[in-house]
Amino acid sequence: MAKKHSKKNTAINNDDVKEDAISKESEEKIDIEMEIENYKKTVCFLRDERDAFEEAAEKAKKDSEKFKSAAIDLKNQLEIMQNDFANYKRRTLDQTALIKAEAQATLISKFIPVLDITEKALKMITDESTAEGVRMIENQIKDIFTSVGVTEIPALDEYFNPSYHNAVLREKTDDDEMDGKVTEVYQKGYELNGKILRPSVVKVAAK
Repeated sequence: MAKKHSKKNTAINNDDVKEDAISKESEEKIDIEMEIENYKKTVCFLRDERDAFEEAAEKAKKDSEKFKSAAIDLKNQLEIMQNDFANYKRRTLDQTALIKAEAQATLISKFIPVLDITEKALKMITDESTAEGVRMIENQIKDIFTSVGVTEIPALDEYFNPSYHNAVLREKTDDDEMDGKVTEVYQKGYELNGKILRPSVVKVAAK
C-alpha cells in the first residue's frame, strides 16, 4: 500500500511541475505579447509624431516661402513708391523752377519798354537836370537786369541769327565780309538765362 501511495504522490508532483511549467510559459508568452503590443503602439506613436513633424515642417517651409515672397513684394512696392516720390519731387521742383522763371521773365519783360523810353528820352532831352533824373531811372533798371541775369543780345556787326534777331530790312552790299551781318539795330533785344525776352529788331546786309 505504501508503494502505491508513493507512486500516486509522485504522479501528482509531476503534474504540478507540468502545470507550473505551462503556467510559467503562458505568463512569459503573455508578457512577450504585451511587450510586442507596447512596441507596436510605440512605433505607431513615433510614426504619428514623425508624420506630424514632417507636416509641420512642410507647412513651415511653405509659410516661410510665402513670407519670403511677401517680403520681396513689399520691398519692390517700397522701391516703386520711393522712385515715384523721387520723380514727383523732381517734377515738382522742376515745375516750381519753371513757374518761377516764367514769372520772373514776365516781370522783367515789363521793364524793357520802360528802358526803351528812357534811352530815347535821353537822346531828345536837352535839360541836363531832367536828363539826370531819366538817367537815374535807366541805371536803376539796368542794375535790376544785371542782378537777375538779364543781358543784351549782341546784334550790331554780328551775323544774323533768326533765334536772336528779327530782320525787318535788308541792305544790299557788295562786301563779302558784311554779307549776312547786322548793319543797324532798331530795337535792342534781351535774354534771361538763355530765354529770349525779346529779339533784336535789325537791318541785315545781303549780296
